[in-house]
Amino acid sequence: MVAICRREVNRAPTFRVVINQDDTLYRGQNFTLAVYATDENGCHLNVSGTAALTLVGADGSDNLYDNTSALSTITIANGIWTSSTITIDDGSGPETGVTISCAATSYTTASSDSFSLSEYGVISTFDADTLAGNCRGGFTDDDDYIWYGGDKTDASLLRINKSDFSTYVSYDVAAMGGNADALYSLSVGSTYILFNTKSLIAKVTKSDMTTNITTAFNHSFPRSTIYSTNVYGFASGRLETFLLANLSSTADTADSIYAVATDGTSIWTMNASTKYLEKRAVATLAVATSVNLSTYIAATGASENSILYDDGYVYIGSQGSHTVVKVNATTMVFDSEYDNANLGELAAMGISGDYIYAYGGSAQVMCKIKMSDMSLVWAADTSGTLAAFNNGYQTKIVFDSTYLYFTNSNDGQIVQMAK
Repeated sequence: MVAICRREVNRAPTFRVVINQDDTLYRGQNFTLAVYATDENGCHLNVSGTAALTLVGADGSDNLYDNTSALSTITIANGIWTSSTITIDDGSGPETGVTISCAATSYTTASSDSFSLSEYGVISTFDADTLAGNCRGGFTDDDDYIWYGGDKTDASLLRINKSDFSTYVSYDVAAMGGNADALYSLSVGSTYILFNTKSLIAKVTKSDMTTNITTAFNHSFPRSTIYSTNVYGFASGRLETFLLANLSSTADTADSIYAVATDGTSIWTMNASTKYLEKRAVATLAVATSVNLSTYIAATGASENSILYDDGYVYIGSQGSHTVVKVNATTMVFDSEYDNANLGELAAMGISGDYIYAYGGSAQVMCKIKMSDMSLVWAADTSGTLAAFNNGYQTKIVFDSTYLYFTNSNDGQIVQMAK
């Protein structure tokens, strides 16, 4: 017999709130939230209109967000509303007995099952040290994998699945034309992966991990990055452009470069000796204009600075001055900064959405910074997970839709955190 779903005339329909998560949510962690219009028997009602969402039982500071935008009013269409990019943020401390309710005129309010809110924190870790050694800067990702380059000679390159954060493949760099040096950088394109040792840049096909070509690049703390058809190699005392196709050199300088960012039209470099951010022509690497950042950036050293480019701005992270500086990429004028002791020995930076994530290694604190005004959103203590960072090797922070991943050159642990 088929059950008949029908709503009694004098019973108000109900909005039912459902979350697809365990009983505990991390602040800043994406989850899926759905609201269904049903009758008293739980049967779907094909209705449309607006409704209000309310976070109940939090400390008063927490707010609902959908893809980083504040969320309170939703639009029901055909009896359902849903989003997979919901976060709860802004509060602090553990919270229990939190619910989300939904209400509209002529509808009965219904709440989600009770859940707990936890601080931004470590979800899990992966021990890469025993497999590949400590990371000296070689840390990146593509859609499905984290790529980790270590300083162990027999298996220096790892490809780790993001989906389960445990399945991995290791590659012998020596067999791919490398040498016994550490991997100082990794850069992944659609077809190739590049790695640096102290003496070379190597281009490897991702499909079978065979070496296509290598080129000499013998400098202290070498780095390289792929952008479109070019490879930019930079190090203490060198900036050089190579064609990705054959790694032939097309332009070079003898400046003391420690960090590079580009939008394909211009290239921005941080000169560690002068503390100038320089805007250069991509074709010739000639400096077009520059800005003196010595007021914001302290004493220089190996891998002193990191640069990120995003949406018309350049962001420079400095180890020595526990600072992230924001500069207008077009006018080359200082905009603002985030300065906090938590960023002492800044070990890693990355951008996801509207936020910069920066890891202060000596304080062992991950900071989430709002790019629009360079204000702190949250700071998460990771002590007990990673060793304190106390040298000059910086790495990237990489992301998927829900989590961020980072490591630290003093410790071969890869850390997964909620964003």
